[in-house]
Amino acid sequence: MGAVRRSRDERPGPTKLVISKRVVDVLASVGRLGVASVREHLAPLHFPELTTAHRFVARLHGASFVDVHVPHLNAGNLVTLRPKGLDLLAAHEHDESTLYIVRKLGIGTTHLLKTNSVRVALVTAARRRGDVHVADVVSDMDVRRWLGSAAKRADALVPDLLVRLVVGDAELRLLCEVDLGSETTKVWSAKVRAIHERYRLGAALAGFEAPWRPLLLARESRLRTLARTTAELGGGELWVAGDLDAFVADPYGAVLTTVAEVAKAHGPIAYELALAPAVTTAPTPAAAAASAAKASPR
Repeated sequence: MGAVRRSRDERPGPTKLVISKRVVDVLASVGRLGVASVREHLAPLHFPELTTAHRFVARLHGASFVDVHVPHLNAGNLVTLRPKGLDLLAAHEHDESTLYIVRKLGIGTTHLLKTNSVRVALVTAARRRGDVHVADVVSDMDVRRWLGSAAKRADALVPDLLVRLVVGDAELRLLCEVDLGSETTKVWSAKVRAIHERYRLGAALAGFEAPWRPLLLARESRLRTLARTTAELGGGELWVAGDLDAFVADPYGAVLTTVAEVAKAHGPIAYELALAPAVTTAPTPAAAAASAAKASPR
């Protein structure tokens, strides 16, 4: 006799989620990013198409591993890690000190999402190239957690992202500032002066050993304003700059030119491929392998 059909009034029971490598990898990306967009972050990192990503996230939500947020009707789904998801990652030997549970979306969410778009773009674009490897990405959340109570006093020295790239046989270290126009000129000037002082001393910045180079990413009108301020403070040739949207679209194809060039430009700013390494010290194979294991999100 065949199986008895379920009654129309009976709700189907929950489908058990198999803990696969993809489940762990997606949860790790959510935990590292803090707040992840399904469309902008998780789909490009882990899925061949957006529909599959949404279905997968729905299953993670059903299993209580993540929370899903919809800020407004025209916004895409945003995902944050839940304690159960953190416990699963800890059981799979992920370092809890690099994972974040964001319980409430706040005023800084927009900036965090755009910063995450930059780091995801760096990783996904590198996968399509054979000459660039993302060895390490450290966020300002990581730096603040490491600094603890000293983070507030060192606020001017906490960049949005610390990125270490291996380009061919060279290593390129970038301190990325992602600007959406929320900082005043006074705050930006203080940050520039602090970074210049560390550079003059040849000192490490937020754990990144010298030599390193600061990178400013902003939209065109704002970029020109910050470039002029930075150039006036003596950073015209030290800082490199690029259009934020162009960089997210293709980080290794958008031009990174000096702030001095941006500051004196008139009319539209032109960008072209200019990913020339500022550091020419190649890591040893063992060091490269060790740093690659730390790179996240994958």
